[in-house]
Amino acid sequence: MKHVKIKAADPMPKGCKQPEPVVIEIGCPVSECTRNFKDMKAVEKFFDDEATKLFDALIGALPQGVVEPLVIKLLQRRVSLYHGVM
Repeated sequence: MKHVKIKAADPMPKGCKQPEPVVIEIGCPVSECTRNFKDMKAVEKFFDDEATKLFDALIGALPQGVVEPLVIKLLQRRVSLYHGVM
């Protein structure tokens, strides 16, 4: 099991929403979660919901200096998948 520790965002000015500690658990294989879906729309919604949960957790906890390079790395990896390179 991979264990990753990342620094949290610094506290925000008083009155702003504060960063929260986050634990992300990646468990159940996706095939177990989607096998009973009746159509692709349900599968697409499942993946979109999972992405939204992960996004909300990360954006509320990580420093902006980590978020921007993370987005770039995700997009670079996605582009490389289209070219058969990982």
